[in-house]
Amino acid sequence: MKQLLLLGIFLIVAVSARKNNKHHPRCGLPPFAENLSDDIKEKLGKIWENYEVGTDCKEQRDATQQIVDNLTPEQKIRALRPIHHEPKHHLGHGHHGPKFLRNTTKEVRHQFYSLWKNQTLTRDEKTKAFDELANKTLDADQLEEYKKFAEEIKKRQAEFQKRVDQLSPEARGAYEKLNELKNQKARIFTDLSDSAKEELHQLWNGNRRWAKRKFVRKHKKF
Repeated sequence: MKQLLLLGIFLIVAVSARKNNKHHPRCGLPPFAENLSDDIKEKLGKIWENYEVGTDCKEQRDATQQIVDNLTPEQKIRALRPIHHEPKHHLGHGHHGPKFLRNTTKEVRHQFYSLWKNQTLTRDEKTKAFDELANKTLDADQLEEYKKFAEEIKKRQAEFQKRVDQLSPEARGAYEKLNELKNQKARIFTDLSDSAKEELHQLWNGNRRWAKRKFVRKHKKF
């Protein structure tokens, strides 16, 4: 019981962090939402979907807190599990995803996210697949936003490629090998079942927690 009380307090703190800091309120979908069921995640997403960055978010924070207060003990425990982050170039802007995916169905969002994580396609193949999916699933306004998003991605890719082209031969060779290893790892994960992925995540997270405890004990005297 004491542990569950502490879990509840921790989640309250997570939602209310910086609440009293007028200059830097913590607004947006809480990170632990990723660990919750789709229906709860969708409710939280609805709360924040129309939030404009820089505006007051007290109403959204209060609504989020109400959902947190109603979580079962099991859900609160699940919420505090380590979050497996996607790569930095994940198909997402801020807490709400790219603008063209707002107000789309869960099925449409799932199709875009699944395609983004597919490492078996080349860049050109993926770009073509995205264009086809956008034309098939988005309305006129969403399609216009998608085109803006696609142009931004192309611009960033071109800028990055410029920097790659300026690397020394040694660094360029290392970059290409490391990039291929990263793609190979992603392809292996793509072919795994969800249960196997979870086993590996638990294995690596457990090892990181052990290493962290060892480090803290070793340096505690300082």
